[in-house]
Amino acid sequence: AQSTVNAQKGDGLNEVDEQYARLVGATYGDVENRPYVIDHWKRQAQFDGSFISVWDNPDGHRLIAVRGTEGAADVGQDLLVGLTGRSTNLIGDELLQILAATPKDVVVDLAAHSLGVSLALQAYVESDLTYKHVHETYLYNPAWSPIMRGSVDHFERDTNVRYFINMNDVVSMGGLGHRAPSNVVYRSTGLAGGAHGIAQW
Repeated sequence: AQSTVNAQKGDGLNEVDEQYARLVGATYGDVENRPYVIDHWKRQAQFDGSFISVWDNPDGHRLIAVRGTEGAADVGQDLLVGLTGRSTNLIGDELLQILAATPKDVVVDLAAHSLGVSLALQAYVESDLTYKHVHETYLYNPAWSPIMRGSVDHFERDTNVRYFINMNDVVSMGGLGHRAPSNVVYRSTGLAGGAHGIAQW
């Protein structure tokens, strides 16, 4: 019942949402195999990390893209999120370095998928400086713990944090009993991997 009510509160998907989803999708895979250009966005290879790629466009916008789970090495973080609602602060230092190297007139957004959502929000929780320097945050298929309230719950009322939730996605099911986030897009298509994949957005 709660998920049905929440779905009516969701916003529509827009062009920026779709662009950012493509850029996050391009952050999966080995660093050397990631594309250098997508549409009018160029990857800033000097900032590449295992979880992160940084993309700039000619309009003075920078996107920090954070990928989700990719292989067995990330499963420990997934389990931690499931049990405690939080990850470790695995990318916090990287984000601070990127923001320190970014000119002040550049607008910085962050987009993350799945485990990347938990990693990014844990960095926000542990560094107010990181949170304040990001203009808007886009969270695709966030993972809620069914047991504990965590970092994903902490930002539900923040209108500058935009959630993208598929109600058929078991990873996001822990959040369906909550009030709807203030800024959210819902859908209910696909099953299993299709409901959780970044390509759906």
